[in-house]
Amino acid sequence: MSKTINDLWVEMLLKEGIVPTAGKTINDLLYEMLQSGLLGRKGVVKTGQLTSYVDYDDGYYQKGLPVSGARFTDNGDGTITDNVLKLQWAKDGNGAGCNNGGTLAWAAAISFCKNLNFANHTDWRLPNVKELQSIVDYELVYPAINQTFFPNTQSNFYWSGTTYADYTDGAWFVSFYDGYVYLDNRVFDYYVRPVRSSQ
Repeated sequence: MSKTINDLWVEMLLKEGIVPTAGKTINDLLYEMLQSGLLGRKGVVKTGQLTSYVDYDDGYYQKGLPVSGARFTDNGDGTITDNVLKLQWAKDGNGAGCNNGGTLAWAAAISFCKNLNFANHTDWRLPNVKELQSIVDYELVYPAINQTFFPNTQSNFYWSGTTYADYTDGAWFVSFYDGYVYLDNRVFDYYVRPVRSSQ
């Protein structure tokens, strides 16, 4: 049995987690995809800043891929799926997926994530610095993250898996106190939030 163009569009929407209403036309489906940000979604994620403090600042334009709403899905198993970047995160900052809220030196953080068996998955890893920064919400501080999807996130430093190229004893971290990204020596103990591909 051959598929119609509408069937293919419906399959694409379903794959992206959008359930279209039966009987929609191709134009209706295209509109849903545009509204959801599925078309032309190359680029960076919105910062989350909704307030414009000065004309033409980030809050004024609010450019980028969606930062909340349909972007995140709570899977009900201690994980959150980022529907835009196709990543799955450990949800609770104090949960088993995040070392029960404990801190680790960088090498131990890498090992913890690599060896993590959580939510029926064993392919966890320490996120790279851009992945980790992608869940910062710059409209928020103390912590600078959406607590609905990422509860118990510490207003503190979280290791990324990215080594600093000019000082290989150092690695990049993200501060969820204010969204700041910087580097430090890998011997220091910081928090971890494991990630894996959701595809």
